[in-house]
Amino acid sequence: MRARRRHHPGLADAMILNAVEAFLPPGVAGALLLPVLARLAPESL
Repeated sequence: MRARRRHHPGLADAMILNAVEAFLPPGVAGALLLPVLARLAPESL
């Protein structure tokens, strides 16, 4: 099987990092909010 070469490895890495940086804060906020809601308002889950 032939290995694929990326045409723009630096740009691809930057795009992946940008996507991770965009989704990480909401993901962390959701993960922190879940136990609070589970404890204070379990009926809402």
